[in-house]
Amino acid sequence: MVNGSAPGPAKGFLRSHAKAVVSALVSGLVACLSSLVTALQGEQSGFDTITDGQWVTAVLAFLVGLGITGPVTSRTPNRPPAGGNP
Repeated sequence: MVNGSAPGPAKGFLRSHAKAVVSALVSGLVACLSSLVTALQGEQSGFDTITDGQWVTAVLAFLVGLGITGPVTSRTPNRPPAGGNP
């Protein structure tokens, strides 16, 4: 392997799990932001009005989004390419 052309363990992991990492981050952010949007609704709005419990709920929603979507997406096999070459 010339000039480091062999993929390292980190590069191989990212190549095979990039879809799972992106989907986990996106779904975690959507869950967190939807929780915060719900907390911001009402007459008095602003980040100062969000209680500690609502912040905890938003963080837990983010973590649940990460924990569920990432592994499920990682375990779902990719479709073979249209040309038949792997």
